[in-house]
Amino acid sequence: MNWKEALVDVLGDADNAFDRLKLRLDERLGRARIQMIAFNGYGSAGLLTLKGLVIEDKGVQAGSDRDTLWRNLDNMYRRFASVEVAGALVAATAAGVTQEVRTDSNGYFEVNIMPQAPLPDQAWHPATLSLLEPASAGPLQSTGLILIPPASAAFGVISDIDDTVVISDAPHLLRMARLVFLSNAHARLPFPGVAALYRALHRGVGSQTGNPIFYVSSSPWHLYDLPSDFFALQEIPAGPFLL
Repeated sequence: MNWKEALVDVLGDADNAFDRLKLRLDERLGRARIQMIAFNGYGSAGLLTLKGLVIEDKGVQAGSDRDTLWRNLDNMYRRFASVEVAGALVAATAAGVTQEVRTDSNGYFEVNIMPQAPLPDQAWHPATLSLLEPASAGPLQSTGLILIPPASAAFGVISDIDDTVVISDAPHLLRMARLVFLSNAHARLPFPGVAALYRALHRGVGSQTGNPIFYVSSSPWHLYDLPSDFFALQEIPAGPFLL
């Protein structure tokens, strides 16, 4: 390990320690609100994988087509200013199996569940998440969805998001920053014809239906709600996001 990597590790440890201290202070002052976010997962008949994040709820508001630049910027600040909850205990139940897992130092968790019985014949399978610790957060539940490609699928698609599905202007730093930080899912624009193309790929031809689509991006997981909302608004087929 060189000095740069060592410095990154030290700064990361310091940031995690500060987050834990701030969370304990907020809990004592009675102002800590915990949020548990489930990301769309994926799997097969023999293994289900679901990831999620436990953070202090910063009150990010749902976007609309009437939001101002300042409101969008405020929401973006709240996303990045979130305090991760390390060591939180999460119980995940899917396909009749319950598994407990703790979040890592950055508040993330991953569960891998092996179904004990045949799964229903459907593409998306629900997973119920319950926050067991910290107990001070009170009863908190969330629902995640796990995609299992059907036997009728002929192929799978792995697609980038930025400047493939949604216009991001990545080569132009200032324009990209404006799009990312000063807009929301309602203001972003897809490339013409993308929604129809991806629906056709997902639908397939004849009996080849339900082709799964996986979306990848270098965006951080804290921005998960933005592509999720954007895809729903544009009626682009849902799929697991790998950020």
